[in-house]
Amino acid sequence: MKRDLYEGWTLPAADIDGMPPRIYGDAESAREWLARLNLPDAARMSDGVRVTPERWEEHRAALLDTVRAHGYGYSPAPAPVTGKVVHSSADALYAGVVKTYAGKAISERIHLTLETPRGPFTFPLQLVYPIYLKCPPVLLHIAFRPSLRTLPDDETEIETCYAPIEEIIDHGFAYAQFCYNDVAGDLPRGEGAFLGNGLAGMYHDSDMREPDAWGKIGIWAYAASRVLDYLRTREELDGECVSVAGHSRLGKTALWCAAQDERFFCACVNGSGWGGAGLMRMNERRIDALIENGSIDWWSERFRDYAGHITNTPFDGHTMLACVAPRYVSLADADGDFPLYQVGDYLSATAAGAVYEALGLSGFIAPDTLPHPYAVFSEGHIGYALRPGSHFFSRWDWNAHMAFITRAYLRS
Repeated sequence: MKRDLYEGWTLPAADIDGMPPRIYGDAESAREWLARLNLPDAARMSDGVRVTPERWEEHRAALLDTVRAHGYGYSPAPAPVTGKVVHSSADALYAGVVKTYAGKAISERIHLTLETPRGPFTFPLQLVYPIYLKCPPVLLHIAFRPSLRTLPDDETEIETCYAPIEEIIDHGFAYAQFCYNDVAGDLPRGEGAFLGNGLAGMYHDSDMREPDAWGKIGIWAYAASRVLDYLRTREELDGECVSVAGHSRLGKTALWCAAQDERFFCACVNGSGWGGAGLMRMNERRIDALIENGSIDWWSERFRDYAGHITNTPFDGHTMLACVAPRYVSLADADGDFPLYQVGDYLSATAAGAVYEALGLSGFIAPDTLPHPYAVFSEGHIGYALRPGSHFFSRWDWNAHMAFITRAYLRS
């Protein structure tokens, strides 16, 4: 049936930004593609020796330092965080029972406060956890919307097209969500990008950054780690199994967050593309466009130096995937997304898998051919799923991520 569905589906046009067409069933294998890209070898240490389990922490620190220095910038030390539940659906019963999410979950609005160099900074968090399951694993979603700042604190059933919350509860997970714009606005870019812009303004006294200072992706990732600080204090949750999820630029954020913070169980990276899990070397023009249109604010200022010659960067998407080891990464893509997003993620997983294997772990277990829609590979520490459709965080994606986490959770 799946094969019939694929054969009956018409691939959309692929002439976006001059990018080459999608390639399925191409004669080149994944490893042949990788050989042509000449990636930095993430499994080889600075002294030329292949990494071993005994030297992994040393090598991981060096990889992270490379990405910080040349890509995402350095983040400040963790700020103390406190959380205050300002509303709980457990306090608003209907006929004596909880009514949120068909009576299956408690939903809370929480105000998290960080103690920053310029005083306290507070942003809202929504937490939904099942009533009839003790200490469930948690999915922490760095979300585009809704902005919780714009909703009443007692609005416990938040509406979001990006996450099927009741379905997540039915799969045995708790769900936490904050909106990236509630932490630091994606807009404006350039002037006003940092000064006075939410959490960014608590650490920057000017829009002029040091070359290796964090960008907005680093700021959003930092906020996710502070949410994790709080979630690990909640006895209702399994604080040892919190996975961080995001889509597009927030997929980049989820990956960078888990790469740095070893407490996250899994990174659920959805449609993150180039500059995230995908290999930047596959489309230099797209990265140049992101840098020039103001999206440089996502990265450090030093990353701007690589415009026009991205192949000179000492890291790529596979480097960040490798930094998650020995933990888990779940990648999901849509075939109708930018051409070669899918191939870039798949090749990145293949390259990063070599690091896991050097550590004696299962890396990326998948064929050496490029995937078709409905491909799901979930046997290794790196998972990958591809569906038909467009750039979106869909129910299919969530189900693929949850299935991968469940499999990994049962193995751990």
